Amino acid sequence: MVALLAAVFAYSRNSVVSGFIAATSLVISVGVLGRLPKVSATQVQNAKIWAGVVDGRDQTDANLDRPTHDHVANRGEVQAQGGVLIEPRYVPTIIAMCGLLLSVAASLAADSDRNSRLPLIPWMVGVIVFLVSLALQYMTARTEHEDSGLPNLRHGLSIAMKHRDSLLVIGFVSLLAFFLRTYNLSLVPPSIHGDEAEPAVIAMDIATGNSNYGPFVTGWYDLPVLHQYLQAVFLNVFGRNIGSIRLISVIVGTASVGVVFLMGRFIWNVSVGAVASFLMAVNHLHIAYSRIVGYLEPTLGLLLLVFLIFVARRAIPKCQPAPMGLAGVITGMCMYTYFSNRLMLVFGLLLLLISFGQRKISALSIGYFLIGFVVAFGPLLLFHLENPSTFFSRSDAVNVFEAHNVQHTLGRQDASLPKDLIELLTHQFIYATGMFIFLGDVSKYFFESAAFDPITVAICFAGFGLLVTRLRRFEEFTLLSWFLITLIFGGIVSLNPPSAQKLIMALPPYFLAGAIFIDGLRRLISSVLRTNIALAAVPIVGIIGVWQLLWNVNVYFTVYPPRAAGISALQAANRFSIASDKYDAYFMGAPAIYANYSVFRLIDYGVTITELGSASDIKPLGTGHGLVVIALPHRVAELQPVEARFPGGTILTNVDLLGRELYTEYRVPPIQ
Repeated sequence: MVALLAAVFAYSRNSVVSGFIAATSLVISVGVLGRLPKVSATQVQNAKIWAGVVDGRDQTDANLDRPTHDHVANRGEVQAQGGVLIEPRYVPTIIAMCGLLLSVAASLAADSDRNSRLPLIPWMVGVIVFLVSLALQYMTARTEHEDSGLPNLRHGLSIAMKHRDSLLVIGFVSLLAFFLRTYNLSLVPPSIHGDEAEPAVIAMDIATGNSNYGPFVTGWYDLPVLHQYLQAVFLNVFGRNIGSIRLISVIVGTASVGVVFLMGRFIWNVSVGAVASFLMAVNHLHIAYSRIVGYLEPTLGLLLLVFLIFVARRAIPKCQPAPMGLAGVITGMCMYTYFSNRLMLVFGLLLLLISFGQRKISALSIGYFLIGFVVAFGPLLLFHLENPSTFFSRSDAVNVFEAHNVQHTLGRQDASLPKDLIELLTHQFIYATGMFIFLGDVSKYFFESAAFDPITVAICFAGFGLLVTRLRRFEEFTLLSWFLITLIFGGIVSLNPPSAQKLIMALPPYFLAGAIFIDGLRRLISSVLRTNIALAAVPIVGIIGVWQLLWNVNVYFTVYPPRAAGISALQAANRFSIASDKYDAYFMGAPAIYANYSVFRLIDYGVTITELGSASDIKPLGTGHGLVVIALPHRVAELQPVEARFPGGTILTNVDLLGRELYTEYRVPPIQ
């Protein structure tokens, strides 16, 4: 208790080092408590006898020094023989409280100095300590209930052999997904949007030590900065380039494919997991967002959250706190990512309330979930509580019911609510649902090609029809409500559907529904023909799978690159980076793009690019300096005065694969 109070006080005074030491001492004290002097079984039994509480049976003086076999078997007496003062079942809870303490202390320290990076260390230790407590809680529950049916690490090899088919499938699909998401990563997509580049510039500042942002604040557009700290690690480890910036999304996208398989396998069977994970692995929309910075993490988080709720519902009560605590940590961690993470809170709480009402999850398990959430999210949660606008600002901006958004959506200045409510909802429903049928992504992060191949659309909507007939089963209800809630919050009530960065969270239930339909069709045909058609269907399924793979690969790697938005900015930025410090760099792109555009600041990090209004604004060239001026197509004519003032240069016009002009560059070599 002294260590607890010391840690909180120290952090409240912003004494990070002393607070961390005090909090760590609390963790160590738990181990010390567990090794206090032994209390013999005889002493325990004698105390119980004198209290008259030993099984309600009469005891004689002869019993006082000789415990019976039944008495020794009593759990309390066995623990006494082990020499611990605290029962093992309480140790995980105490350690969990230590993790919570460290998070609270880090939150207080971060609150007193939002620019300090030091609170990051005790927060990370707190999360690790809490995860250790979950592992101990699970092992304690396993010790008491060996028949829980959950995996046992001591029999890992035998379990692996038993499920070798599943391991082969998940290995193959994960490798396929990883290859499709890493192939030519630095060049495809051939552009980077400003919304990706702005946070990446912060990550570059952190990686180079030029950032004043602390880890537990929000930065550009109120996005949490902690995610950029992770990006900074990748930049320092794998190099400061576009590939390193995109690598986190690649890992998250590949992991999503693996978790979809695990969910399908755990709840239904191997074929459901295999089909769903394959559909996700080859889908060009998912491939695209696995290569775009910062939008896919909430999808993986929601996948894990739902999966762990499924696990907890099927586990015995004493094993539930571990998966639910982990679910809380994952939910808290996802609060540091893109704004669609709010859906995790809405949908996750809905599933928890339903499960608790059905008595499938205990109050203790929900308590572990909430503690895990606070442990992970605590430092930023305190920041949001003090600055509520940082949590809700983006939601207000994309709310389609705002007056100006109603006019924008319906394309009329006289549009208003409630007069045009039905028209507005009809428009939003058609376009939001359309992405899952025939439309593409209109967000400018990707492009407006059909998001799914025709076979995928057919089987997935057939799967939703099958789910409707099984709504009384929790898992099927979850998939259907997951899709509908995402459709509502990410599309119908959100501006400019279909925007895939907001609707992509619906892909897991979409693909799982299709896989459930395929599995149901297989079962139906097998029952009618009274034979297993698995082997006979392999060639057909293989042909369809290869066709889907080729269709999606062609869309993403062949059709998409020439049509990608924002190619001009990235190509021009690459030319500026070649200029180095021997050239004075100027840009003519206003009002479309300005010289301080985030893509330039990211790709040309450390290079000074000046916004050029006219040729007269160019400074005279010094010895050893040249000139590079890049103009977008709408300002190419303004290069003539530049050429007249600085003759002897070369003009280069850059075009895309479709022959469209991207920019024109005028370069004068360094003066000797």
